[in-house]
Amino acid sequence: MALGIIDDLLLEGGANFYLTPSNLSWLTDEHLPALAEIGFGRDAIEGFRALVATARQEIPYYMNELERHLLSLSSAAVTEESIAYARGLKSLGQGLPRPVEHFVGEAMVSTIHAALGDAVVQQAIKRVDRSLPAYQEAAAKTGAPSFDDSTLDRLSSLY
Repeated sequence: MALGIIDDLLLEGGANFYLTPSNLSWLTDEHLPALAEIGFGRDAIEGFRALVATARQEIPYYMNELERHLLSLSSAAVTEESIAYARGLKSLGQGLPRPVEHFVGEAMVSTIHAALGDAVVQQAIKRVDRSLPAYQEAAAKTGAPSFDDSTLDRLSSLY
C-alpha cells in the first residue's frame, strides 16, 4: 500500500504541476467570460488562489503526516488510522484546494523540478524507487520539508 501511495503522489503531482497547477496560473483574463457563465468568476478564482496560498504554508504538516502514515503502512503493525488516511488521500478535505495526494504530490514534483529538472521528475514518475530519493535530494537543495533518513531506508527496502 505504501508504494502505491508513493507512486500515486508523483503521478497526480506531475499531472497537477505540468497540466493544471493549483494556483490556476493557466487561467488568464481571456478565460474569464466563459468561466463567469458557469459561475466561476474572478472572485471565485482569487478565492481559490488564496486557499492554495494558505494551504501551501501547511505543506510541512502534510509531509509529516504522509511520512508517519507511510511508516505505518510499511510495517507489520498497520494502524487503522493509517488505513483511513490512505483511503482519504484522493478525497477533498482538510481545507485543501485539492485532494491531499494531488496537493502534496504537486509540491513534491515542484520541488524536484526546481532543484533537479524535468528529466529527474520524469524518472521519479516512471520509477517508484527513484521517487523519494529524488525528492529528498531536491528538498535538501531547496530547503523544502524532507523525510527522515530512516523512513527512506524503510521504504527503500520495499522496492
